[in-house]
Amino acid sequence: MEQYVAKVRGHAVAFYSYVDSPGFMSKVRQLERFFERLPDRHLAALYPIFAMENKPGGRAGGGTWRPDEVRSNFSRPGHERNTGIPFSEFERLVLPYNQGVIGLSRDRWERPMGRLEFTVMHEVGHCIDSAFGPSGLLPRRVREADFEGMATNRCGAGGAMTRRAVEAYARMICRPSRVFHNRPLRESAAHANERLIGALRRSPAFRDVPEAWMPTGN
Repeated sequence: MEQYVAKVRGHAVAFYSYVDSPGFMSKVRQLERFFERLPDRHLAALYPIFAMENKPGGRAGGGTWRPDEVRSNFSRPGHERNTGIPFSEFERLVLPYNQGVIGLSRDRWERPMGRLEFTVMHEVGHCIDSAFGPSGLLPRRVREADFEGMATNRCGAGGAMTRRAVEAYARMICRPSRVFHNRPLRESAAHANERLIGALRRSPAFRDVPEAWMPTGN
């Protein structure tokens, strides 16, 4: 097991790798600059991030599990074999702190930078959505038009609108200059970004985020 704890403005972001994959430390250090873009409120709510062989059910991909879901998803012997992580590790690192888990299978973790940060921030979006939820990233009176231009993608958590919001969150953090997938023809790129970021900022997850906060970077 490799471990790295990134310190971002006094918050600890914990990474644990249980796969024999080269470059773990280098990737984590490169990911740090994306975590620096998160509001403090979100950094404080993050679950630890685990690189594992596969998800508990045996499939590749990313996943986010709430604190009440960790035991049922990671404690079974077959699930331990799938992840490559003994449940005693979650009992040591997660359960005493009432935390959930962000998990990435080996194939996701081995994506190169340029793709990996979107994968990680997508799962961070699910974490934030559940930490301030249910549906913590959706405005109270969400409309279809709020997230127009966002693909629903194939992730299974939440409804289509939640999936759009989670993907918008990931893209806002990684590339705030182009949050949308496909903007409507009647709308400029700048206005599409403003609309999507504005929708996220009206959500419960952003309730106590300072008005002056904005994502930075390209």
